[in-house]
Amino acid sequence: MVADASPARMKQDVVAEAGNLYEVTAANAAALVKPLQQAGFASVSPYGSTLHVLTREPQRLAETLQSLGVEAQVQERPMAMEDVFVHRVTQLEAAKAGKGAA
Repeated sequence: MVADASPARMKQDVVAEAGNLYEVTAANAAALVKPLQQAGFASVSPYGSTLHVLTREPQRLAETLQSLGVEAQVQERPMAMEDVFVHRVTQLEAAKAGKGAA
């Protein structure tokens, strides 16, 4: 088995790169992925009936949701390895798409 670092270290690296993990609970949360990405939140992922958002700006996240007219709860959550995986795969897909556009 090959790994770059321990799970704790990989979680720390994601926090350093993208910020802390916040869970957004709202009606039809999945419909908020695109609007939040368009508002500048690069790491927004559906997680069951909620969203996971990596950000250093939780206040701006709450304000953005409010400006979209969405009643939502935003809570900081501990990073799970699934969140690390989703973040890394998203980065790889973005890099691949960038190379394809060149």
